Amino acid sequence: MSEFSAGYSRNPLPVNLPMPLAGHVTRKERMATFMRDPLEATAVVLESGAKLYAIVAVDMLVVTEGLFAEVEGRLKEAGFDGLYLTASHTHSGIGAYYDAKGIGYFMGKFRKEWKDNLVDTLEATALEARADRKPVQDFRFGSATVPGITMNRRDVRAVGDDRVVTLEFIREGGDPLVIFSTSGHPVVVSCNRPEVASADYPGELRKKFEATGRRPLFLPGALGGVNILFPEMELDLDTHLDMVTRQLFDGLKKALEGGKTVAVPEIAYDMDRLSFDICFPPTAVKNAPASVALKGLVASTVGYFYSRKVSPPTVMAPATVLRIGSVVLAGMPADFGLMATLDLRDRIQGAYGLQSVVTSHTNGFAGYVHLPEEYDWHKSARKEFFLYENAMGWYGRDVGKRLNDSVMKLLEG
Repeated sequence: MSEFSAGYSRNPLPVNLPMPLAGHVTRKERMATFMRDPLEATAVVLESGAKLYAIVAVDMLVVTEGLFAEVEGRLKEAGFDGLYLTASHTHSGIGAYYDAKGIGYFMGKFRKEWKDNLVDTLEATALEARADRKPVQDFRFGSATVPGITMNRRDVRAVGDDRVVTLEFIREGGDPLVIFSTSGHPVVVSCNRPEVASADYPGELRKKFEATGRRPLFLPGALGGVNILFPEMELDLDTHLDMVTRQLFDGLKKALEGGKTVAVPEIAYDMDRLSFDICFPPTAVKNAPASVALKGLVASTVGYFYSRKVSPPTVMAPATVLRIGSVVLAGMPADFGLMATLDLRDRIQGAYGLQSVVTSHTNGFAGYVHLPEEYDWHKSARKEFFLYENAMGWYGRDVGKRLNDSVMKLLEG
């Protein structure tokens, strides 16, 4: 593994209070008046032979097509061969970086200076991580389960996603790095204190990893249809956040302790830049009672007209693959659904015998994405979230299938 090196950096995002927050629809901008914990950009840069790849994670809601294009362009000029840019999807993160009519109700009104400063920070963080590169002596993949940590908010009978994953890089002459991934919406803070800026539970987990001497980066797993320990529960913020963080970190420690060395003959990166056209979202009319069908039609109509205000008629949303030996990072440009995530994991394992980490909000955004059959109504559906996520299916039923098929084709190559 002498040709395999890894570097790390983390920087605060450029924010000033009061600042607009992204993540909830409000009648006017939702402004943060208090910063509970830092909002940050984190980068891990991997080098294999003459190739450089940047994994950059940000405490914000979504990665827009324009933001990805700007950061990718700068890093290409700096000599990078691939970018894996993810948003943690905290609903208490920085807004105002997306320029679209009508977006102010959801992400804050666009402020070009804020967006430009954000791009500068992401570029600088990746460049600093490149300068920090040190040889990797051992690379380990670990996984564990935390039973009951998530709930499926679309289906009362379905499971959540209780798997947690760690990728640990033991470096020569440097602190170990750990990339960790869990599923579930980071909405604990926003549901309790909508006026507070926070990285939510991913930020709390980073603190715990730092206390062990490791330098952490968070990747969001399945988000569509999955919540973290019932954020609608009536618990005070600190109790709820501590409950979530303790359970997840106990599982992540088990994943680290059980991690197994992965041979890394090479690192490979590929991307399929898919395009999706806005269409009328799935309505859940099939098999639904008349009252549900009507509400579904209304919700999807609202989703359709809102999507036409905030998104271009055609969006470029890539499927991205970063393979590190026998471990695959599969980046999905969406709130990627639980069943779609499990489907892709199983397909990768079955076809290639590879471990995989499927991440949401990577390199773009194409709404909420599920498998085609999941958009039809069934008796165990949770009506509120089911109809909401259907209405956010701005690009139709087939997006999840197309993305998963694309990842499998990339791995064939």
